[in-house]
Amino acid sequence: MTRAAVFLDRDGILNHATVINNKPFSPRAIDEVRIIDGVVSRLESLKKIGYLLIGITNQPDVARKLMRLEDGIQINDFVVEQCKLDRLYCCFHDDVDCCNCRKPKPGLIYEAVRDYRLDINASYLIGDRWRDIETANAVNLRSYFVDYGYDESRSQYATLTFPHPTLALDHIIQSH
Repeated sequence: MTRAAVFLDRDGILNHATVINNKPFSPRAIDEVRIIDGVVSRLESLKKIGYLLIGITNQPDVARKLMRLEDGIQINDFVVEQCKLDRLYCCFHDDVDCCNCRKPKPGLIYEAVRDYRLDINASYLIGDRWRDIETANAVNLRSYFVDYGYDESRSQYATLTFPHPTLALDHIIQSH
């Protein structure tokens, strides 16, 4: 039996990103992590209607030696606990590592599909960066882009665009 999932980027979707000069950055310490208001209740609703909640995140600050691996793991564990995720898959590599798990490559999605026998056609991805949307596009996954107006490239190919993650989550709940 296959199941449906909602894949969720971490920073900007589950917790607030640190925005400097209109560019998003990941929190680097547990005391910087703030869960976005309204997200947890909507995630609980998604679980009740049967979706698995899977976090997928790039955290290259570890490879860049801007944060310790232990801090990255602690932040991930905190977000999983607060948001009641079924699992969070994380890439701690940087682009120069040429791994298959760093978004926009779909390695994290493939790993989750294998681990949980997920139905891509019944699943969604919500992200706030072009890498998230390109990851979804690589596996023909419906993608919801949360547009914060960051000063960076944007993917033109999201299924839908929303101004806040709670609205994207609401859309999935209402579509069920």
